[in-house]
Amino acid sequence: MSDREENPSLQDNIDRQKVTGSNLNVLDLQWELLMSEGGYWDADRVMQTLAVNSLTSLDDLRSQQEIIGLWWQDRYLYPAWQFAADGQVLPGLATILKTLTAYSDWQKLQFLLSPNSRLDEEKMPLDELRAGNVDTVMRVIAE
Repeated sequence: MSDREENPSLQDNIDRQKVTGSNLNVLDLQWELLMSEGGYWDADRVMQTLAVNSLTSLDDLRSQQEIIGLWWQDRYLYPAWQFAADGQVLPGLATILKTLTAYSDWQKLQFLLSPNSRLDEEKMPLDELRAGNVDTVMRVIAE
């Protein structure tokens, strides 16, 4: 089963007949970003993982830049890679998100998931975060 088949409600909400040229490219890029590195979780799954008991609390985490949530169609979706199996958020993520406040959530996601020539072997900033190298990612942001 493809990723889009697993999450049909998202794809069903897009009337591709009404989307043109560059808009379609943006939607495709956003979809690819959402699906990369493990896909996404909905609010219910994030609330369960983080032991958050209300949507308001989850919204607070997102608005305080503790986690990244992306508006897609009519709801927020959360990249799965930011959550560890132990129910914790990837260490250092909040520091990076708060440093990138001038950027949209989509731009933050693209930064984290794009190979960066300022990193060894053109790694993604996400690779460095996973390795615990928050200072390395902060250096890239500052350059």
